[in-house]
Amino acid sequence: MSLHVLLVEDDDLLRGLTARIVRSLGHEVYEVGNGPAAMSALSGDTGFDVVFTDVKLGGAFDGMELARRALEASGRLRVVLTSGDPSTFRTSDGLGPRVVTLAKPYRKDQIKGLLEAMAESSPPVP
Repeated sequence: MSLHVLLVEDDDLLRGLTARIVRSLGHEVYEVGNGPAAMSALSGDTGFDVVFTDVKLGGAFDGMELARRALEASGRLRVVLTSGDPSTFRTSDGLGPRVVTLAKPYRKDQIKGLLEAMAESSPPVP
């Protein structure tokens, strides 16, 4: 099953590389560079399945806040939080079972495994 992924990364080079990896795995990707742009994309009800976001984003709010807002907006979204500083994941505990974490630097096989598991499972609907 192909997923529709919203990729949120403020590093242009990493965003481009990650988008190519996700596309090479057969998924659709929409790329943005910050939290407000991501919320704008989500408000358009474009059928996203997954928000794949860096925790530390430049701009009005970080990836953790984006995850909270995205999960509140849709009961079907899943979130992948990424960070080069795994200690930032401690604050993700209260976000629930629809959130997974992925430490940077990540590899293609790690992204593949996460997205395959998400594609095969049904998200919980509140």
